Amino acid sequence: MPPDRLQQALEIAARPEVVAWLRLGFLVGLALCAVFALVSKRRPGKPTGVLPGRGTTAVLCLSVASILAYQSTWQLAGFTRPRFLHFMRHFDRRPRRAADAFRRGRILDRNGLVIATDSDDVPATRLYTMGAAGAHLVGYDSPIYGKTGLENTFDSLLSGREPASREQFSRLYRNLVDHDNASGFDLRLTLDSRLQQVAYAVLNERAGACIILDPRNGAVLTVVSSPSFDPEELAMESLRTRVDAPLFNRALKGR
Repeated sequence: MPPDRLQQALEIAARPEVVAWLRLGFLVGLALCAVFALVSKRRPGKPTGVLPGRGTTAVLCLSVASILAYQSTWQLAGFTRPRFLHFMRHFDRRPRRAADAFRRGRILDRNGLVIATDSDDVPATRLYTMGAAGAHLVGYDSPIYGKTGLENTFDSLLSGREPASREQFSRLYRNLVDHDNASGFDLRLTLDSRLQQVAYAVLNERAGACIILDPRNGAVLTVVSSPSFDPEELAMESLRTRVDAPLFNRALKGR
């Protein structure tokens, strides 16, 4: 299947109305199977039940096909649905969860240094190398508190749902076949992570912000808001009650 056709098929399968019809077919199929089992009667010469007619056989076949189609959309392409991954990571308590096998794409700075990546030791956990210095810009991806910042804005890219190049389409093919090695796409920024950390250190937890642009091309080199928080340790209850408002992005929302 050509990459564009595959992308169209995935987009169609992920539409809420398609999922709703498949879910309806799934429930109708179960209901018809139950009704067929209840109304079947013993006929003379037949050891058990009745032989279904052509109409009944067709209905049962369509019902089973709807059930399989509905289930396959989650089995094959569940990793492309953020709500599904969020649900599985939050509520699935099995030791080896399928949702944990998927690796989210990395976020890199202008020099190729990793700013955000999945942990190799703790499944479904993001690591942020800039810590509080980049928390407001990069944001966080939490199974409890959701996504913010670039993690939220570029979620479709990092999750591998919207391939834009031939290489990314090839990755999408591999994700569909090999779920154990499925991964999203990397995001490369113009940000300079070392300059970002220097700017944050200069602010020294004082209330303020710092934005640095490259005057030659307008590239964003630094976006810092202070005070900040550690995106790997989200103690939201205490962060929301602090008077210095560490969750407020002064660089993008302040006066």
